[in-house]
Amino acid sequence: MLATVGTDKLCKVWDITAGASADGLSFMPAIVSQRDMKQGDLFSVQMYADIPWVLAAGGQKGELAIWDTEEDERIRKHFKDSMPDKARQ
Repeated sequence: MLATVGTDKLCKVWDITAGASADGLSFMPAIVSQRDMKQGDLFSVQMYADIPWVLAAGGQKGELAIWDTEEDERIRKHFKDSMPDKARQ
């Protein structure tokens, strides 16, 4: 799982292993989900070390926006084998 942000105002969650080549030496990342964080252009994103499914993004409005990705059904389904038991339900 990789999270990115940009001037498109979106925080995107990617699966970086989704498109493995036949030889397994290269990958083509795939977007799993995205969210408008309501902070204008986004400049930074960080996953919390203690709660790795929670993201904080900072942007143009000078505030942090928090996204608990466990609440996103697409992310839950895609990464269900990697998530804690409580999130798999």
